[in-house]
Amino acid sequence: MSSSSEDDEGLSPPKNGWQNVSSSKRTKVHLSTARTETIQLHNKYSFLATLSDEPTIDYTTQPKPPPPIFVYGVTNYSEMISSFRHIVADDQYIAKCMADNTVTINCHNPATYRTLIKYMRDFNIIHHTYEPKDERAYRIVFKYVHHSVHTADITAEFEAKGHRIRHIINGRHWKTKDPLNLFIFY
Repeated sequence: MSSSSEDDEGLSPPKNGWQNVSSSKRTKVHLSTARTETIQLHNKYSFLATLSDEPTIDYTTQPKPPPPIFVYGVTNYSEMISSFRHIVADDQYIAKCMADNTVTINCHNPATYRTLIKYMRDFNIIHHTYEPKDERAYRIVFKYVHHSVHTADITAEFEAKGHRIRHIINGRHWKTKDPLNLFIFY
């Protein structure tokens, strides 16, 4: 029987006086024998925490500008601008002439936008605009409510919580048109 060093890998080296075999394994370092040196760390940005004389910057968001107003069929631009001067100042909006006798009005703030829209509706001026983003309705899908529940009951519950529901629809299967257990609000 012969043995080799490959067969004895898991064994400790022999402890006799006539053989000197070095182990190829590394010895484990136990925590009790490990060196306990402390490493000095330095944060090169630590001085920034001590600077308090710097002014703080307020990152509040600006209100979004209102959407443009398109006025159609303008035959006399100067009369239109003079009629607007009675309700809003000239520096509160910018009017641009477009093709086909259309004028685009861009307001600087939402108050001017609402004033001009109210004026145009009162005097039946033909115009077009989009709904401002902050006034747009959320579209919500309300799932897992049985289809037999009346929409008036759901609307009353949400209005009691402080939400306003403009319209509510019971979802239906696209092919069979059977009512589903979901409602769509907006």
